[in-house]
Amino acid sequence: MKSNSDKESKKKLIDKCSNCGSTKSDSYWDYEDNTVLCEKCHSELGKEWQTKLDEKKAKKKESKEQDDEKIDPKLKGVDGWLGFFIFGLCVSILINLFFGIKDIADITALQIPSGYMAFLVLIDILLYGGLIGFIIYTIYSLTKIKNNAVSVARKYLIFMIVASICSLILEASYPSLYTQESSLAGGSARGLIFGLIWLGYFGSSKRVKITYPESKRKSTLLENIWFYSLLLIQIIVFILGLMGGAASVIQ
Repeated sequence: MKSNSDKESKKKLIDKCSNCGSTKSDSYWDYEDNTVLCEKCHSELGKEWQTKLDEKKAKKKESKEQDDEKIDPKLKGVDGWLGFFIFGLCVSILINLFFGIKDIADITALQIPSGYMAFLVLIDILLYGGLIGFIIYTIYSLTKIKNNAVSVARKYLIFMIVASICSLILEASYPSLYTQESSLAGGSARGLIFGLIWLGYFGSSKRVKITYPESKRKSTLLENIWFYSLLLIQIIVFILGLMGGAASVIQ
């Protein structure tokens, strides 16, 4: 509630009483429902008007509490398919750790200049290390019901989809290089399908909407920098893969 006597106030009030229509009052009172009362009406109706506003607030709060009580408690929390997704994330940590170590071992076995080898090893460490860290961060955000949990999970799935598409393009471009690792192509296809299915789940699941209310969701600067850095590294790896594949075919 504010008096209009302070003319330097940043908030400008309408100089017309909502009750009597007076425009000749020396001061006006502004209410949260955008009602404006002149000094006379304020002295006569002010307390009653404020009481009505307080009653409306109380009813709105009570209605919200009743709606919350109607929510099935079984649908709130990290359980069901959401719990299965988190379990899959835990497994993916081990899978990415295995492939990261394998990739580094394969790189060190190549007959290439030591400087270029060190560069490739560094890129692999950044990619797999950053990805494993992001997965752990996703698990933490989901289990602790953080406001950015859904945003982080979606970013991880988007990265999976992009990485799978890159792998499928490489495999289609140089099929002869993957004949001895035919399971790799299947893994990329599964990763793509996995990412698309779970991305749809996070967009339509009742459990996700109840556990992580849309009104409270947000993303953070940390996750955005982390995500886009991983995407950039993945694109670099993809370009190097195209160049390496072309060189192998020429030889």
